Amino acid sequence: MKKIILLLIMIFILSSTICYAAMEGFDTIKLGLFFGDTAKDSVTISSENGLEVGYDSEDGFVPTMGLETTEIRVFVNEDGKIEIENTAVIDGDAMFVPKEGFITIEGTTYRGSCILLLKDGKMTVINKVGTEEYLYSVLGKEMSPSWPLEALKAQAICARSYAYRNKNKFASYGFNLCTTTVSQVYGGVETESEKTIQAVDETKGQLLKYNGQVAETLFYASDGGYTADAKYVWGNAVPYLTAKEDPYEINEKASYGSWSVTYTIEDIENMLAKREINIGKVKNLVVTGVDNKTVYQVDIIGTEGTYSVKNDSTRTFFGLKSQYFDIVSNLSEDDNILSDWELFSKNAYSFFENEDMSVFEKNTNGATFTFNGRGYGHRVGMSQCGARDMALMGFSANKILEFYYTGTYIE
Repeated sequence: MKKIILLLIMIFILSSTICYAAMEGFDTIKLGLFFGDTAKDSVTISSENGLEVGYDSEDGFVPTMGLETTEIRVFVNEDGKIEIENTAVIDGDAMFVPKEGFITIEGTTYRGSCILLLKDGKMTVINKVGTEEYLYSVLGKEMSPSWPLEALKAQAICARSYAYRNKNKFASYGFNLCTTTVSQVYGGVETESEKTIQAVDETKGQLLKYNGQVAETLFYASDGGYTADAKYVWGNAVPYLTAKEDPYEINEKASYGSWSVTYTIEDIENMLAKREINIGKVKNLVVTGVDNKTVYQVDIIGTEGTYSVKNDSTRTFFGLKSQYFDIVSNLSEDDNILSDWELFSKNAYSFFENEDMSVFEKNTNGATFTFNGRGYGHRVGMSQCGARDMALMGFSANKILEFYYTGTYIE
């Protein structure tokens, strides 16, 4: 019996070691606050209990001086070096760690520390923080903290998996992820809550995987009752990001469960002109590709050719909430807006034959296209509103993720 217990303990220790080894180097994460076009000449940093100044190394923070002052201004001086106002000039990059508590950078309070990297005469501003602590804030920005705990836990696993899979996305800038929808929205301490912290803590270290690899855990607001296949959004098929009917999302409660937008011929022509596409005068719009309620091709028919809008562009080109829509126009199925010459000819023919002039009026005034749709976002992966509704129905975070990411598992 003792041998069996000892064996079980050894297996547990070994499995734990393997798990932590897989996460090695991911216990902290670097978030780009200001970089590229938003890089700073000057930054205000503060902490209630003073700051330690030093630099970041492979072994962690190396302190070089302590500051008792609670607020400092750091800037790039005339020699192109980082300088702490009235204190010191730093040779190279700099790192600021609060002696205790949080750190405030340009008015926003964060956990962790601040790193300043000199690049092209300006400072790239980075918040280095524990990965789990980073997720405390992400959850509060990506999902309402008032939603059920199991939905928040599903979001936590998604957000952690996304961060892990995309941790090298901004490596060229010296950090892992940015703080906007380009990565995941992150707002510092202000967007944390007791429930977001609980959801992260109860799923600590958990990642969503497919065939041994961390999955691309994409998510969005609502799917309108049907998810989309990645193939018909971005052009590449992913086995666990497939289209299916979603019987759990409650349309009446979802973000933009239903929506509608109407455009005139002139609106469509302006969209084409912005992209320097010339197909003459627009005659009609026709949906020519649909998969599981996802429109993946719309043909814009003009007097001088046809332009095909494909995949995710069917949403972004027309400024729509999602790719789940149909188009209703005030044209008959086989009618098209006529060219100026066709208009003149048809009008002249109508005049000489004493026919009604409605054809002319119909084709020159008030021609519109109404997009009636459902859902909000790319609809690939997990519906956040659907996750909420599933949690309210009693589903666990694991079951929510199993439904939206076919064939995946949590490890």
